[in-house]
Amino acid sequence: NNMKILLSYLIYGNGYLEQFDMHLQSLLQTTDISDYHFMFITNKGLISKIQKLMKKHNISNKVIFNIQPNIVKKNNLREYLEKLLVLKFNVMDIDISNYDRVLLGDVDVLVLEDLHKITHINGIKNNCFYGISEDNASHTVPYWYLYPYTSDQLKYFKDNQILPMNSGHILFVPSKENKKHFDNMKNIISSINDHNKKYKEIGIKYFYDQSIYNHYVNLNNLSNYREMSGKIKLFPKKNTNYKNKFVLLHFTGIGDCDSKIKNMKTYLEKYY
Repeated sequence: NNMKILLSYLIYGNGYLEQFDMHLQSLLQTTDISDYHFMFITNKGLISKIQKLMKKHNISNKVIFNIQPNIVKKNNLREYLEKLLVLKFNVMDIDISNYDRVLLGDVDVLVLEDLHKITHINGIKNNCFYGISEDNASHTVPYWYLYPYTSDQLKYFKDNQILPMNSGHILFVPSKENKKHFDNMKNIISSINDHNKKYKEIGIKYFYDQSIYNHYVNLNNLSNYREMSGKIKLFPKKNTNYKNKFVLLHFTGIGDCDSKIKNMKTYLEKYY
């Protein structure tokens, strides 16, 4: 059971820090974190704030900073998010191959039970990404595709029981194969930037991390949603106690930072 596990988070801005602060509170109340190291995909300006937060919680575990460029928040929130969220695919930009497993997680998440129930699921393979599917997700909705699939592709998903995945929880082995997969996802992003106009003409709606992740992972049949099934609750209701029902509560949603923080606070105060 002496696995080396890396918990990796994308943190950009104070809203992320506030959510991560609550995430840590919940993590420390439920989980012995002695076998975890932490990695932050962030910009230079946030290093000291993150260090301060870790110190506040008396966490002295190893911390790695995966430094990415600063992204300026323009008027267009959507464009900002499109550039920002895909930075999570840079998780293997630095060498983390000495870890057994990496959990690439969102910060708008409260831990209800021991996180080892997620990070230590049985027998995970080198060439696969583990996560959860969304109940009402559909391959024909833009949150889960890059541009519309052909009928052959949709048939392929059906035949292979491939479901759309939530990109807020990605557990993987930092293997050579998976490094290549992340590089391929990043190539999709640069090709989007190069052919933005062309893509818009063929009906692309969103370039969020989740669209790109699903497009690549599903077409290559790389996802496994069975092992984590039933362990993570998406879109929790703030006045419902989910204790003993789930391991993680994910306050899902795009971009609405303030209401996420409010809902997480309410939940923490009420049920922890």
